[in-house]
Amino acid sequence: MNESSAMKAIGSEKRFRLAFMAFMRSRIPAFAILGLCALFGTEAHAESRQDEKTATLSWTVVVPEDTPANAELYMAGNHDSLGSWQPKSFRLERLSAREFTCQLKLPVGMELEYKFTRGSWGTVEKTKDGVEIANRRIRVARDSKIAIEIKGWAKTAVAKPNTGTGDLRWLDIDSKILNGKRRITVWLPQDYRDHCMKRYATLYFLDGQNVFDASRAAFGVEWKADETVKQLTKEKRIQPSIVVAIDNSPDRWNEYSPVATEINQTSVGGGADRYLKFLCEEVKPLIDREFRTIDTPEQTAIIGSSMGGLFVLYALRTRSDVFGSGVAMSPTLFWGHEHTLKAYRAWGEVAAEPATLLSKDHNRKPVSPSIRLWIDMGTREGEKTESYNSELLKSLRRLGQVLEGPLAGRIKSHVLIEEGGEHNEAAWARRLSDALPFIMPEPLEPLEP
Repeated sequence: MNESSAMKAIGSEKRFRLAFMAFMRSRIPAFAILGLCALFGTEAHAESRQDEKTATLSWTVVVPEDTPANAELYMAGNHDSLGSWQPKSFRLERLSAREFTCQLKLPVGMELEYKFTRGSWGTVEKTKDGVEIANRRIRVARDSKIAIEIKGWAKTAVAKPNTGTGDLRWLDIDSKILNGKRRITVWLPQDYRDHCMKRYATLYFLDGQNVFDASRAAFGVEWKADETVKQLTKEKRIQPSIVVAIDNSPDRWNEYSPVATEINQTSVGGGADRYLKFLCEEVKPLIDREFRTIDTPEQTAIIGSSMGGLFVLYALRTRSDVFGSGVAMSPTLFWGHEHTLKAYRAWGEVAAEPATLLSKDHNRKPVSPSIRLWIDMGTREGEKTESYNSELLKSLRRLGQVLEGPLAGRIKSHVLIEEGGEHNEAAWARRLSDALPFIMPEPLEPLEP
């Protein structure tokens, strides 16, 4: 509390005491005194709120006339309360047939980026003619009222051509662990059929819809993993590898997050342990049976972005006996009040303990020193402040310090911050050609079949 606020609080207390004495002398009923207490308490609380560096933004949004009568309206953006760009997380309140409203309390100085949807990116706002529009932006400075008229919605997309290349195979796994079917796409190296005794490293990608084929990708942009792996193999920058892409599900947030967190006053997440069990006990054994893999941790990597990147960090920390390397692109480190960062710090503390202490705790598994981890983020991700140094970037730097400090003897890591990089598939596809050679480099000696 600053000096001005302190004087205000003293003044409020003095007024309260004088009023209290007057009421007592006049024998005003007790409930009146309680009301007075509430009044002055509210005043003091309001004064303290003014000291907080936040502002309340209120939106009134008018939708086009052709909007379905039963449509709901959502705001997606780069703030936690908006689900960090989830298209169906923050719902607006309907005022009338075409008018909606909402409020957000945000830090002063941040740059909010956002768009409106009807619940999916396939129904995102567009121009009147259905043309893509840039993210809406506003610098939070003070309490504000914002009026917006949405001109149009995304039109029914014309089917895009299949962009997958090479020898692709599809498997549907009926998971007992997840109680449902999941689609898996497998890409085989160019020489797979020519060398029947040769075995290969394996790269497991999360969010498999986005890995090979733009026609299936959530936002119409793919990672181009097939073309990238082929080119890197040709250049002898990575080991010849099989690529396995596991489709996500509507339960993605829960399955990729190690702990629950609160979004819009609702507890979300915490199912990563179950999903990791699905990968280790159902997916990987199936792939190892059906294809010629080298099934050691050193030749098995896991790759993901955003929530998938968070899951990669969890998988490497808890099951390095299965996954010996990983790529965590733009991980959502804020999840669960930075649970993952705290977990890696604790892991670093264990790593610093003498080996004699580790042997006394059978629950602490020895960690292979050969773990390789690539982790990255763009400077245009997260909540932008005046310095463009988002909280996500700060968290990434803190994690980098742990990786390069206490955990350096167990994890060989590379932390990249890409200038101008955004939180999207195009950025992750661009960085993939550097990430894969780091986690799965071409060995000096040929791998034995």
